[in-house]
Amino acid sequence: MRDINKFLILASVLLAACTTDPLQESPDATGGPEATTAVKICNTSDDAVRGTLIAKFSDEAIPALEQAAAKYAAMTRSGIETVDEVLDQLRVTSLKRVFSDAGEHEARTRAAGLHRWYVLHFDEDQNLDEAAERLAGMAEISTIQFSIKRQMAFDGKAYPFREGAPGKTRSLIRSEFNDPNLFWQWHYINNADQAIATTSQAGVDINVAEAWKLTGGDPRVIVAIVDEGVKYTHPDLADNMWVNKDELNGAANSDNDGNGYKNDVHGYNFATNSSDLTWSVSHYDNKGKYDGDSGHGTHVAGTVAAVSNNGVGVSGIAGGTGRNDGVKLMSCQIFSGGEGGSAAVSAEAIKYAADNGASILQCSWGYPAGAVTTDNAY
Repeated sequence: MRDINKFLILASVLLAACTTDPLQESPDATGGPEATTAVKICNTSDDAVRGTLIAKFSDEAIPALEQAAAKYAAMTRSGIETVDEVLDQLRVTSLKRVFSDAGEHEARTRAAGLHRWYVLHFDEDQNLDEAAERLAGMAEISTIQFSIKRQMAFDGKAYPFREGAPGKTRSLIRSEFNDPNLFWQWHYINNADQAIATTSQAGVDINVAEAWKLTGGDPRVIVAIVDEGVKYTHPDLADNMWVNKDELNGAANSDNDGNGYKNDVHGYNFATNSSDLTWSVSHYDNKGKYDGDSGHGTHVAGTVAAVSNNGVGVSGIAGGTGRNDGVKLMSCQIFSGGEGGSAAVSAEAIKYAADNGASILQCSWGYPAGAVTTDNAY
């Protein structure tokens, strides 16, 4: 329960990282309406998704919003006259909860206040800063956030493994595991092999062989891969995939376990709002545009928990010892087809992970820091 609560807090932080950064303070030092509006806007529009804003409504506004949601299949207005005047002016085309009804987890969702967060969609030509200011001026809205784009922490290209490739050699890893390509994983155990890099220094690694003497993993631990999709059929991953047994054995196209998501057997694709996890090899079209996935989600999943000591592929840090004792991998996809996951998408994925038992997140992504260049400034 403590781990789940930590995740719920993290999801809240992702959507409410408000600070008293002097760059966002209003020149109105008297604390008047302009200062109040500025404080409500908790980040900047730099690298934000166009035509999208995230709003946290007050407790008093929620009954009207939920009545409107129940009344209309496609919700575009709040049911609050003063707010709807602004929504009309902004030509809002969609208004819905960031965290949809969580079924059996809904009580905890509401206790954490996550039901108060809504994502608004409108014309991409609309000035985001002006729209944010208009919405922040509403008494019924307590926070406005721009949906910043997340970026994967790599160049987006796929690099297939080729044994014997020029400039690469086996490291001097020593382990009892029999995975044939463990010896290429020099970052696990660095014995200063100069053939890998002339700057190699012994011990500059994660010392995983010593950790493996204590444990190779624990199947009670679920790690959420918040990235591209994980290839759950991969021969070195399949045995360590998290399985939602209620969905696996339940009726097709149904939310059999009551968690708010249909057919989520190994996780969910939040980028496309579907259970279709994707992991195709990336390529560029004839105009140089990125198309497809890169396999990065599968790659990082392998680092976390490729099945170790199974005579196949590589070793995972917590992939077990070949006795079905590795951690379980949950695919929470936020990148798909070259599109970066937004703040709203990644927050929903993290909450899903918490609701469904994950206690660790793997997140190889971030976003441009802008004026924030140190931990202290953040």
